[in-house]
Amino acid sequence: MSIDQEIEVKFFPIEISKMQERLKATGATLKTPLRLMRRKVYGGEANPSMDCSYGRVRDEGGVITMSAKYSAKNNSINSQREAQISVGDFEGAAQVLECFGLNPTDYQENRRETWEFADGTLVELEEWPDLPAYLEIEGPGVDSLQEVASALGLDWDDHLTGPTDDLYALHHGLTPEETRKKLANIRF
Repeated sequence: MSIDQEIEVKFFPIEISKMQERLKATGATLKTPLRLMRRKVYGGEANPSMDCSYGRVRDEGGVITMSAKYSAKNNSINSQREAQISVGDFEGAAQVLECFGLNPTDYQENRRETWEFADGTLVELEEWPDLPAYLEIEGPGVDSLQEVASALGLDWDDHLTGPTDDLYALHHGLTPEETRKKLANIRF
């Protein structure tokens, strides 16, 4: 397994219905309809021996994955990385990580709808409890992200690269500690 560069950006906030219309108008296709996702997170602050920013087991509504995530440094798109594998059992994967001595820090739920462009660039429409909707664009390179953002009428200067935690802090005016508490157990 390799640790791949993850090239993605967020735009926050958005109106989902308007963005769905723009996606259809640009020729994007609906890859995966809106579904509930759940994740168990193993944050680096509670697991100081981890090399990555955080670990995660996520039920994506049909596919279950286990990931090691390296967050962006200094808002740099090219510094995000991820190692990910598919697993067959959400609770079993979480139990394995805990047997390795990792401490779970969060349980989180969100809803996501996935759209795809012809070049494979993905647009994820995201809904999280107590947060305005946002979108994430993920693709093979910064150029593809910029092209999709432009096609959707988004100003590239407004892109963000941090985790969803940063959006909660921004929207609610929270300190990092308050954000951690808010996201420790967030459900619909």
